[in-house]
This record gives sequence, structure tokens and C-alpha cells, in this order.
Amino acid sequence: MFLRRGALLICCISGFCLGQTVTFHSPIPWITLRENLIIAKTLIDTAEVKNNEVVLTLSKVVDGRKAQVVSKKFKTSDYSYECDLGAIKDEMIGGKNYYRIDWKVLGAAKKSEEKKGAIFPVGVIKLIGENKESTLLCKKTEVPLTAEAATGALKDEDFAKAGNCMICAQWNEKSLGLILKNYTGAQTITVYIDGKNGKNAFLSYSDRVITYSPANDSISAVYYKRTIIEEGIKYEEKKWVQQIEKNTKDGLTVIIIPWSDLGMLITEGRIFGIGVFAYYSEKEKAAFPLGAEQEIPGTWGNAVLSK
Repeated sequence: MFLRRGALLICCISGFCLGQTVTFHSPIPWITLRENLIIAKTLIDTAEVKNNEVVLTLSKVVDGRKAQVVSKKFKTSDYSYECDLGAIKDEMIGGKNYYRIDWKVLGAAKKSEEKKGAIFPVGVIKLIGENKESTLLCKKTEVPLTAEAATGALKDEDFAKAGNCMICAQWNEKSLGLILKNYTGAQTITVYIDGKNGKNAFLSYSDRVITYSPANDSISAVYYKRTIIEEGIKYEEKKWVQQIEKNTKDGLTVIIIPWSDLGMLITEGRIFGIGVFAYYSEKEKAAFPLGAEQEIPGTWGNAVLSK
């Protein structure tokens, strides 16, 4: 999907404010921007601000470190104000990194009397087009989702790769089958599934994570609870209560996930987001699609339910 570049008009409800003197109508926390120009739209309590200046500061937070991008001061006697904060240069920022907008009313006699607040996290994902190399085969099957059945039905060219690890998928009316092979040497293979296919900058509650450990032939399944604190973003693993099954034969493993566990209504042609991450060692990791990042759904590929 191609998106034009242009102005982003901010108009949502503010969060993380210490007062209501300046209220942002955007960006809302956890938003994913697709455009390159930010115009902040605010409502001002002119009785509180009076003749004082208000300063807006756009900052970028990477690895917990905040760096100022731009800062603008303004005075207004009107209850609404729009401020152009300029262009965002990043094609992608998300996961635990983000932009934030801080506001402060100048002129307070004491620090304890300052009126200020902030909006964060704000992510950026520029979608530039469909990449066929990031599409995972997901064919409908009338036979049981088993390693034995998949062995005879699939060829090597049907599989995508995360390093040496090969993956494809099959589906029926009840379940999704993730098929793994050639995973010798991998400590874990982790599959992220985004049923809404939002291509967002941040993990969300609905994203589901399945990790297969070949050494002990075991499955773990989690989702993430995300919270925002003054220091940044915190993702906490939560146990996913599910009915996932698996079976393995001759080096091929099928992970069977009921659609009800994924919360997805299925139909031919449905697209969902998927990312696969093979971990061999601290220095050797691989991903499908190439360059995908675990904490940024916007970097994951697509699976299409086909006949």
C-alpha cells in the first residue's frame, strides 16, 4: 500500500498531562504516524495562560535517552492554536523507541507552580509498498494439520526462510498450522501474529507470540501487557491461555493454533501480519521478512489465506 507524504493534522485526546491548561487533540499515546509533517493542534485555557508564552518541544527517545528535535514558543489569546513542529525524518521508529511532545507554560514564579505535560509514545512507520518476499504462503487444506500430511503436500519452494529455518503455513476452518523445518541448531523459533494487520509501531494486546524450542520440543505462548512510564515503554509478558497443539515427525514440526485463540474471523483472502525470528546464539539471529524487528509489527510480513 502506498501512502502519500504530507501534513499530519493532530486531533485527538491528550494523555500524560499534569494539568488541563494546554490540551492536545493529538497525538494520542501509541499512535503510529504515516506522514512526515506534524502539525500539533491544541486547546488553550487562556484564563490560565494569560499573557505567558507556551513552549512545545518535540523530542526523540532512543534506548531511553531523550534528544530534542525542535522547540517552539508561542503566545495566543485564542482558545485554539496550531503549531507546525516540522518534518519527521525517520522512516521507522517504534518498539521501545518513540517521539514525544512536551508542553510548558513559561513564567511560573516557582518550579512547583509550573504547568506542563507530555504526549507519548508516538511511533512512525512509512509504508512504501507491498514486498512479495515478505509474504508467507498459507494454503487451505482438507487434510489434518499434521507433520506427516505436510511432508507429502509441501515443497521447499513453498517455504519462506528466517536464516536456515524454513516456515510456511496451512489452514482449515478450525485452525492455523505453522509448519517449521530445517531448524537444526536454532535455540528458539518465535512467531509473532498480528491478526488485525495494523502494521503499527508498537506491540499491542492483540498481538500473539508463539515460541518453539527444538531442544525439548516445547511450545510457549504469550502476549504483552504494555505500559508507559516517565522513563519510557515497558512490555510485560503475560501467559496466553490457549489450546495450541503441535506434532513433529522427521524434522518437521506443525504448530496448530485454533482461530478462536487468535480471535480471528477467517475467510479466503484475509491478510494478517506475521514475523518469524530464529535465535541461534547471541551473535547469530535471523528473521522473516529480512530486517524485521520483533517489537515493531510494522516491519513484519503478511500471510494471506489462499485456496
